[in-house]
Amino acid sequence: MQIIKTMETDAEIRGKAYVHRSCRHEAYVGIVSAAYLGRTAFPLQIFC
Repeated sequence: MQIIKTMETDAEIRGKAYVHRSCRHEAYVGIVSAAYLGRTAFPLQIFC
């Protein structure tokens, strides 16, 4: 059984977004063009 915790604060939301974006970029570098990865996500500065 999995328990999914609801994000309750802005910090939790920003943290999850940061991890999601970072992992996606790391996983797809070299597979998907950098131009595509760059235009499909917000800049990291938004989440920091």
